[in-house]
Amino acid sequence: MRVRRVLQTSGESAARVPGGASDGRWYGERRLRENTNQFIFKIADVLEHFTRYVVFQPGDLIAMGAPKGTAMSQPNAAELYLKPGDRMEIAIEGLMSLRTRIVEERL
Repeated sequence: MRVRRVLQTSGESAARVPGGASDGRWYGERRLRENTNQFIFKIADVLEHFTRYVVFQPGDLIAMGAPKGTAMSQPNAAELYLKPGDRMEIAIEGLMSLRTRIVEERL
């Protein structure tokens, strides 16, 4: 997977992390919407913690879990799960956007 650099250098980044909308879109249809202020762990705090132990490089990702509204919580969950070939976009307003295609796991 190729990921474009979106954060500035470590000293600049944590101070610039905004509170804003977090969106998950499937083929352009909004499936998830959450405000980063409602995350259990604030993005700036997560960055501060992990940069004590890890030197991040452009393209590195931090997975912080899923907000409410995921497929599992829906009555038609089986229809909503992502499948190989699906296109998904995740964005945090003012910070980053990631577009990706779901691929089948290779064992």
